Amino acid sequence: MSNIKVLETKTNTLSSKKTHLNNTNEKCISFSKITTNIAISSCKTYIPTPHTALSSSASLEKQNSIQKMNSLEEKKKQDTLRILVQNLDIAAINQRLIVINLSRRGLTWLDGRAICTAMGLNPHLVVLKLSYNYLENRGAAIIAGGFVMEDKTKHPSLKVLDLGFNSIGDAGCVALALHALNRNFSLSTLYLSGNYLRHKGAIALAGAILQGCSLSELHLSANPIGEIGVQALAQAIAEQEILVVSGDNRKHDTMQRLHLVGIKMGHKGVVTLSRMLLNNSSVRTLCLSNNGIDDNDLALLAQSLSRNKKVPLEIMQLSFNEITCAGLECFMNAVWGSQTLKEIRVDNNRIKDRGAQLAAVVLTSISLEVIDISFNRVTTVGIKSIMKSLSENASLRYLGLSGIQMDSNAAKALSYGLAYNSTLRYLHIDNCAIGYAAQRHIIAGVVSNRLISLRILTGFSIGAIAATLGLPQELERWTNDQCLSFIRSMWKQWRQDNGLSNNIHDRDAYPDMLIGPAPAQVVKRAAQMAIQIIGINDASSLNTEDHQKDVSDTSPLVCTNDIMLEKSKSGTLKVPANVQTDKKVEIEGWHFREMQSKRQCADMSIYTEKKNRNLKWLRSHFQSLHQVGQLPFSETDLQQLHQYFFAPIVQALDFEESKRNKKSQNNKDKKQSRKVSQNALEDHCNDSDQCQMPLHTRRKSSFDRAISFQRLGDAKNPNSTSLPSQIMSSSCTRRRTLETMEKAAEKDFTFWRETEPASKRAKNFKPRIAYYPRIRQLLEDMRNRQSQSQMLPLLRQLKFVESIMLEGKNIYESSEVMKQANHSTLADVEMIILDLL
Repeated sequence: MSNIKVLETKTNTLSSKKTHLNNTNEKCISFSKITTNIAISSCKTYIPTPHTALSSSASLEKQNSIQKMNSLEEKKKQDTLRILVQNLDIAAINQRLIVINLSRRGLTWLDGRAICTAMGLNPHLVVLKLSYNYLENRGAAIIAGGFVMEDKTKHPSLKVLDLGFNSIGDAGCVALALHALNRNFSLSTLYLSGNYLRHKGAIALAGAILQGCSLSELHLSANPIGEIGVQALAQAIAEQEILVVSGDNRKHDTMQRLHLVGIKMGHKGVVTLSRMLLNNSSVRTLCLSNNGIDDNDLALLAQSLSRNKKVPLEIMQLSFNEITCAGLECFMNAVWGSQTLKEIRVDNNRIKDRGAQLAAVVLTSISLEVIDISFNRVTTVGIKSIMKSLSENASLRYLGLSGIQMDSNAAKALSYGLAYNSTLRYLHIDNCAIGYAAQRHIIAGVVSNRLISLRILTGFSIGAIAATLGLPQELERWTNDQCLSFIRSMWKQWRQDNGLSNNIHDRDAYPDMLIGPAPAQVVKRAAQMAIQIIGINDASSLNTEDHQKDVSDTSPLVCTNDIMLEKSKSGTLKVPANVQTDKKVEIEGWHFREMQSKRQCADMSIYTEKKNRNLKWLRSHFQSLHQVGQLPFSETDLQQLHQYFFAPIVQALDFEESKRNKKSQNNKDKKQSRKVSQNALEDHCNDSDQCQMPLHTRRKSSFDRAISFQRLGDAKNPNSTSLPSQIMSSSCTRRRTLETMEKAAEKDFTFWRETEPASKRAKNFKPRIAYYPRIRQLLEDMRNRQSQSQMLPLLRQLKFVESIMLEGKNIYESSEVMKQANHSTLADVEMIILDLL
């Protein structure tokens, strides 16, 4: 019985499994049908219609055209880069390169070989800028190898190395530390911001600093070196300071400028920095923005600064942190009475009115030049405190108040400060929600200040508001820089007219009644006089200022437009002249111009030849020039030379012409004096022989007018023109007047219709000294200093050189003749005098 029950249970389980399998098969079949139906329906819905086919083909064509354009641009960039590298190879052979600036040129690590070669061939190279490229670790390692010369020493003169934003990691930084920085006593600035350095790279740099180097400025911003990296660098700088102070390493240069913006230093990094500052006497710039510093961290730094008064701190930047009024109060108490601090930036923090009041109090004890509290929680109370200090301050040049809401009361306080301050040059009030009435208050304070120095004001347009206050309507079309330049020139002219000093920073030179806002009538009168002098539409003469950029982490640029600069034999810096460029590819920034000479030279070979010839001439005549300069002072000589150089040239030419015609003029005067009683017709008859002479052979007196011709044939055949006899006779002896022309027109209308009025000879009213602009500037400076004893030798030497070099030559030669290498010009005369000086 038990066996039968077991068999029944097995058969039941098998039947149940069979039914379960059948059900699952039916579900799978139904699911497959559903999926096939969905697939079929999806295929039906995505069948391309003719319209969709056309649109897809158009999109493909568009993509192909974009790819072609990108490929052409990429090819052009590659060609440009190829030419740049070729030019670098050519210029490096002369071994006179001073600056190499290849930033933003798309360089890769493959181009590092050419740069390394140029470094080895040019021992006088000072600046190497390679930022914003794609050098990476391999390129950094190759360039680091260029610091090692053939005799295994370091590069003797390279001081600035810029490798910022090149995707360099720890491996590249280690190579730079070992080969470029270690035991290198010439490199002073290293810019590595914007790379991928971590704590290993920072530790390598710290090791190189400990081994010995002359690094004084280090840029590591935007590199996540973290707490460990900051600790290593701070400890190395502290130990280096101890070695230098003790005298063990006299070749070492201590760290002076440290840029550590956005490196995630953390609390431990701040603690290490505060310990470094306890015994430091070299740090001048400390940039710690965007590091999450709070009040406790700032209190640690402030404690170190208060204990160590030997720190010559000049710039302290704490922007984009978590600082409140409590931390700022600790810092302000620590730097109270500092003799070196010039800049404090605490923008984009959590500072309120209490912090603004602390900043206002510090302005009374420190000669700050820059203070920025933008984008903080400051209200009208804080603005009033700062403006009260600003009105009495004599050192502040930059004030940042952007992002602070300003109502009418805050605008009135700002107007009060601007009306009394005479040193502020840059004022930033962007995103302050300043209304129309508030804008009028601010501009009224600017316009009414007779000692204004403001050059940059951002936040709203000045011209339209100034026009509503009574200033000329032309200001509406001008920029803020031009409007401020007009206001400064307006008050400068007013001070000159009233016999006041233009040294606006010397308040003792002005009475108290002139310090502060001027009356409205005085402002309008000064503006009207200034607009008459400048001109209604001539705003180009007004000076404009470049907006001040944030210098917290700027790259050490030298010349952004010049790719390479070399040192010539005379000591000037210029772009290499022997570099061949491809005409098909334009290289942006490749300017052939000299830095110390404003004169452009189309042919550098001719310029070099002329320069050498002038130096040779100066050597041969140096003794004579020296003797001329040692002649005793003579007031008569000074007056004659001043008349010669500063009088218009037309007077000298007329004088020479009058001397040449003196004999003929005397004869004519005698003839006219004997026949005063006769009429004009008798005078003509007596001089008929002279009048019958051909027009082109008759000698003309200095008071006659030149004869003009309406047609070219008349100029070639002067005798072909048939003139009436009476008109011929009258034109020979006296100048035609309107009456004679009218009478002649009545007699012969057709003749006067075909003849043009006589034209005057083109005269040059330009003085001779205008052809020597740099010497003219020197003479004007001497005149301002009232040093006539220096003016006379310079004028004598200039006259001596001009008389010898330009003897028998016309100084008004054509430009084609001037370009010849064997022709002496006025520029050569000026160059010789400047070389002599």
